[in-house]
Amino acid sequence: MEKAIRRIVYCKPEHLSAMPADKAEVLDEKLPVRAVSDNVLLQMRGGFSLLYFCREDYDHAVRKLTTEQVREVVATRRETWSPEAAGHSIAWLNGELRKCLSLTALTLKQSRRPETTTLLQQNFEHTIKRLAALRGSPPLGMLMPPEVFEIALQGEARLCMEYTDLPVPNGPQLAERRLRRAGTIAEIMARLGDDAFLEGLPFVVCKRGVNVFPLHLMIRENPELEEEGALLTDWGGGTVVPWPHHEMDNLVGPGMEQKDVARHVLYLDAEQYEAFAATATRAQKERDFGERLKTAMNTDSLGIGDSTPDHINGLIADQLVYLWSLRGLFKDLGREDVAPELDSIIQEDVPFLLESLQKGRSWLPEIADEEKDVLKSLISAEAKVLSSAELFSRLEYNPGWIGLRPDFDKFLRIGSKLQELKDAYLRRS
Repeated sequence: MEKAIRRIVYCKPEHLSAMPADKAEVLDEKLPVRAVSDNVLLQMRGGFSLLYFCREDYDHAVRKLTTEQVREVVATRRETWSPEAAGHSIAWLNGELRKCLSLTALTLKQSRRPETTTLLQQNFEHTIKRLAALRGSPPLGMLMPPEVFEIALQGEARLCMEYTDLPVPNGPQLAERRLRRAGTIAEIMARLGDDAFLEGLPFVVCKRGVNVFPLHLMIRENPELEEEGALLTDWGGGTVVPWPHHEMDNLVGPGMEQKDVARHVLYLDAEQYEAFAATATRAQKERDFGERLKTAMNTDSLGIGDSTPDHINGLIADQLVYLWSLRGLFKDLGREDVAPELDSIIQEDVPFLLESLQKGRSWLPEIADEEKDVLKSLISAEAKVLSSAELFSRLEYNPGWIGLRPDFDKFLRIGSKLQELKDAYLRRS
């Protein structure tokens, strides 16, 4: 039922003897790159670098590449990503928990047993709680109470904007719903001493990863882009640039007509584009940008080469997790009276996200069909999260891991419903 998890590591040649040959899969005969279990890693005291947290990530990263291109990926990954592997672990685990959310929602759609349905509903909220623990409490102390609520207000404003700007079914009605919620949060802020947003939403910029062909020299040398540290990437199909959604027309330079410049959104979130481009090889960029551009150029894509449902569901999930953390923060402080409305807002969003994931089926590498055994996939995903968190809490070959140990220990103390899900699977069988 549970797949054996393999971590991809680069092992220094002089340390290979410490890695049992029968427990390490060789991925390249000319490179000391191995796929190994957690037990093997924990037995080693150093001499290796984590390249990928699981085999699936590695396979996805090197798909369609030649042997030499794969070796370049390994070298680049080892240089740019591996030294900060501990720092990347939280974001990776966040992504795996999102998959658990999506699989829980899909399993609920299939569930026929009342007791299993109840368990899955509990697991959905439990996963949100675990995501909130990974995120940590809002930085009260660094920020004043109205400011931590302003972050929540910005999340609602971002969703309002996306529902208006992107091709989302019932977008205007959903934007109106978010606007109403934003009004509630603005009223909370006013009670705390900041009434700046009672009459309107805060200013939020939505930046996309936009492919432009051709890119005018004046735009390329825009000093504002340099000041922001914006990452521009030239490739065979044009230039990808992080750019505000509402300024797409400004990607046409002097002496050029709008019709002369092709613009396609490859990434709905510019930060996702920059995170990829900062550590990817030329071959990976050509492959990924090419795939996204092909999608964007389809007549029914409206110039977008990204998944709109995944993007929107990600924003909803992030907002829900932040509100959950915010409620927990004030509860721990004994100040639930600060924002009693938070409970109703959260309870409104939980079923909304669940239903949205049942429609959009987000974040899953393979979309589960109605006929597939999604509960089995959910159990495998939950096991992957649990074993990964346990590994991360025990790694000590790098100071970064030791520094994160309290975070993973706190996460593990929340517990998992994995065994209950296994029992439900056996009862069903």
